[in-house]
Amino acid sequence: MGSAEAEAATIPSLAHPFGNGSYDGTVVGPTDRAAFPGPRPVVLIQHGLGGNQCANWWTAQDLAGHGYIAVVWTAPQGSSPTDAFVNALDAMRSAIAFVPTAGNPYAGRSDASRMALAGHSLGSIVASVAQGDPNPGVKAVVALDTLRRWANGDPGGAVFECAAAQALEVTPRVPALGFAKDEPCNAKPDYAPVDLKLAGFEHWRAAGIPAMELVMNGYAHLDFATPGSEARHRRLSYFIEAWLDRWLLGDPSADRRLLAGTVLGQPTTNLVSTKFASAAYLPPAVDTVDYRSWLGEPARPQTRKLHGPKRHVSRKRARKGLRFRFDSRDPAAYFECRLDRARFAECESPRRIERVGPGRHRFRVRAVDPRGPVEASPARWRFRVER
Repeated sequence: MGSAEAEAATIPSLAHPFGNGSYDGTVVGPTDRAAFPGPRPVVLIQHGLGGNQCANWWTAQDLAGHGYIAVVWTAPQGSSPTDAFVNALDAMRSAIAFVPTAGNPYAGRSDASRMALAGHSLGSIVASVAQGDPNPGVKAVVALDTLRRWANGDPGGAVFECAAAQALEVTPRVPALGFAKDEPCNAKPDYAPVDLKLAGFEHWRAAGIPAMELVMNGYAHLDFATPGSEARHRRLSYFIEAWLDRWLLGDPSADRRLLAGTVLGQPTTNLVSTKFASAAYLPPAVDTVDYRSWLGEPARPQTRKLHGPKRHVSRKRARKGLRFRFDSRDPAAYFECRLDRARFAECESPRRIERVGPGRHRFRVRAVDPRGPVEASPARWRFRVER
């Protein structure tokens, strides 16, 4: 992780609930501007009930060190959980509006067209709700315990909200990553069906919007906030960074990090719960409500040759470039290519190779499953370029 720098900020309230004029906040950004040039994607992070902007400071610092601008703030609790929700929702919406303004000390480095909403506990409710607002700049959401279908009464809720009547169904709009504790809701300790944590995920999946819900093995509710250990925070950061890289930076290779069979030196199956189901919907690579089993059942992928040069190629055509097309029946697979004695390197189909010299050549492609298996016998084309 790179270093981060921070500056205090005042976020003007949009709706002024209960007379709130503004929210005290902090904007955190990467220190190394050469490594992370230009306007950077922004992540807005709402704390949980009774907390403050320090509660997820670890998240803000980590993201800033990886090239993101992170904004945290303190929303007053008020006299009831309902008041706290109203305040926190206004704070999140106010922070979204604040990003491109002159009041943001990092306005020149903040890209308001690439934002993600995040939060823990009450903050996860707020992030789940606010992502449904029609704001084109919001591209992703991260919900720490947990992704919600209902603002109140969601069965996967962490503390007391699971026991309430269901109210305020959210509208899935952007790709969502949810995390959940490895315990039932505090208010219903004896209610523990395997799919307890999947209400939000299923809601996103039914809407056809990419989502993951990871129930973290052995995690308690506060492990997602400052009291959690550094090791547990690192595991969360791995997935959060990959999710944001995918949807804010447009890096399709981030899918492989999300679906990898090994994370930070441990089998991913060891990181997710054995009591509650985790799930992933990243079409076309994966669509499962039993992510742990999916991780544990990889097969060696195979490459299918679709198109390539004939056995004999004219010099003129070789100078213009040769195109190879291929695919795999494993939707999660990616590819590595190699021409002659060069090393295998990641590639996509179609693969175009220009200025191939005279003589005999061999082009090989192998499929790789992100869970680990590599194709044992790569597909190959043999051809000769005329002299």
